[in-house]
Amino acid sequence: MTRVSIIGLGWFGMELARSLKGEYEIIGSKRLVPDKHDEDLQIFPLDINDSDWETQIQNLLQADVIVLNIPPSGTHSKDKFVAKSKRVIEMAFESGVEHFIFISSTGVFSNNRDVVDEKSIPDPETDNGRCLVEIESYLSERSFTYKHIIRPGGLVGGKRHPIIYLAGRKNVSGRFHPVNLVHREDLVDLTQAVIQTKTQQFILHAVSPEHPEKEAYYTKAARYFQLAAPEFDEDDSTGKKVLSQLSSNCLDFYYHFQSPMEMLSSIDRSELSK
Repeated sequence: MTRVSIIGLGWFGMELARSLKGEYEIIGSKRLVPDKHDEDLQIFPLDINDSDWETQIQNLLQADVIVLNIPPSGTHSKDKFVAKSKRVIEMAFESGVEHFIFISSTGVFSNNRDVVDEKSIPDPETDNGRCLVEIESYLSERSFTYKHIIRPGGLVGGKRHPIIYLAGRKNVSGRFHPVNLVHREDLVDLTQAVIQTKTQQFILHAVSPEHPEKEAYYTKAARYFQLAAPEFDEDDSTGKKVLSQLSSNCLDFYYHFQSPMEMLSSIDRSELSK
């Protein structure tokens, strides 16, 4: 049975593991391994901030497929995070891993763009975006049998939706910007399709095909969840629209949530309204 190692069993990674188990042997990592977890999952402790993290990761490198799913965060020095992510890629290659998948982000593009797709050249405007571009570039130079970068838009699902952070805020910018969201369920399915199909397309975007304007969308979302609507400033910029047509073309992939509007009904309203 093909062994898949998910380095980073967080909010997305754990859902991916649950979707893959049964068809694949799944191992993965968490910084702190919970006392109770699914018996079908082998979870190893891994904290890349620890001095002995290279010893901790050895079990996770014994796999046919590795999914690297540790995003940059405020708890990591950006330079160290990039260096350690590169080291993970290097160690995976040296261990003979056949297929390496890096979960990146559409944050590799600035909001000053108009329309971007997988052929567009990244131009990050944040430190996190610059970290991701550097890791993507390093992976592109490694000669794995199969290697893929998946760039999801803003993630929605379970109890998570951006409106919980935007509700009631004033002077929110980008009222005319296209919304670039993807539901966790679709990202899980797309990642599984990449593992199964091993498409030759190196980079794939994971973004819902429809892009309502930010003010219209979050005003409706606030009304739906019975939250205070955000108030937008007079910014007339148009922002970037992230296209993801290649995922459909290369994998015959169909987004269950074609529009961010359809995602609203998948969220537990009672949780968001508290």
